[in-house]
Amino acid sequence: LEKELVGKSAAFRQAVEKVSFDSIRESIPEDSVLIDYLEYAGKGGQSLLASVIRREGDPLLIDLGSSVKAGEAIDTWRKSFGASPEAREAGQKLRQQLWEPLSDHIEGAELILVSTDGLLGRLPLAALPGAKLGTYLIEDHHLAMLPVPMLLPSIMKERKRQQTGKLLVMGDVNYDSAALTSGEDAAKSSTTKLAASNTRGDLTWPALSETGREVDFIRDLYRKTRDVDEDSVIELRADAATEAAFHSAAPECQLLHLATHGFFAAADKKNAMSPSVIAESRGATERSGMLGDQRDVVAGFSPGQLSGLVFAGANRSPEPTEPLSTTKPADDGIMTADEIAYLPLAGVEMAVLSACETGLGEVAGGEGLIGIQRAFQVSGVDSVVATMWKVDDTMTRKLMERFYRNLLEKKMSKLDALRDAQLWVLNNPSLVSESDDD
Repeated sequence: LEKELVGKSAAFRQAVEKVSFDSIRESIPEDSVLIDYLEYAGKGGQSLLASVIRREGDPLLIDLGSSVKAGEAIDTWRKSFGASPEAREAGQKLRQQLWEPLSDHIEGAELILVSTDGLLGRLPLAALPGAKLGTYLIEDHHLAMLPVPMLLPSIMKERKRQQTGKLLVMGDVNYDSAALTSGEDAAKSSTTKLAASNTRGDLTWPALSETGREVDFIRDLYRKTRDVDEDSVIELRADAATEAAFHSAAPECQLLHLATHGFFAAADKKNAMSPSVIAESRGATERSGMLGDQRDVVAGFSPGQLSGLVFAGANRSPEPTEPLSTTKPADDGIMTADEIAYLPLAGVEMAVLSACETGLGEVAGGEGLIGIQRAFQVSGVDSVVATMWKVDDTMTRKLMERFYRNLLEKKMSKLDALRDAQLWVLNNPSLVSESDDD
């Protein structure tokens, strides 16, 4: 069937075409460098290395030592996100292990593209200590995250998009809503939902009170700066912020702003594609279970089932559905990364995921940033903005307001608009923490 499709469909040929190293290197912008981190199971245990690739010249491969050592430092850093003395010391250790061995090889680069792997997906490199005491890496460099290097050619390729001018905003979601959708409109396989229900456990999500004001601001600013009519902004709020509504509306929009929680499976739900899980179950190099050899047993879940976004009704227990049923799938309030990846979002220029840990990904298997962000880019979205840790509701709203002013009023690039907003929050903590009523 694939052979027949390749012969008849240019889109399918492009989808299955293998991405070469040369095509990745040629896609790196001038005056830029690509850093590709890799976690792997070596003879001495879990290890890290980094490839440093420029548009010209040979790539460099740099050994970064033990991933266990880095993982311990990341755990310490994340306890207070660099605020405590222990976390600051852990941050310095991470800089010494992950960044300083590369610093001589990235000198002069105006833009640094970074692709993380495994446990490094839990660490926002921009928050590491900078070259000067008391500074951060984001103050020294322009950093852009890349889910996987193989996506770079398609991301950099100019696409002819249908300019709909539409914005979708979602916020003030009612996670306790009983108004879940069932039936064909949900457009989901019950087998996918069954797998998701096995990973969610007893998780519940609290209301995000500031997200209503956040989406109000973005909606009003968008209408003002783009001079569009009311129909150009689609709002999903409260009970209406369902998976089915998003599935129906998102493909016709250019911008998506989703102020909601991220879903991440508990630490005991292992990622079947994780190098450590493969090493534990079959040995460091044995992957025959992934290739259809039924003599081996898959020892974990699909990584795309271990993270996702939270919609209305997620706090209610999902109703059981008949296996393999496509006529009565249940809307359980969780859209997994697998489901996101299959959405037809080739017309979307940017998706902003503004809430708690929406970029983190599955912790146990170490998919990290590759989880939800990669899913959106696989679905066709050009750029994804996502938070990397639990964030203050008011602070997030103010950062997003600054970001959208930069983007829509000042016409800054997406990367510069976000970096300026982050630096503003960093340098003005008192202004950001003040309420609008003060």
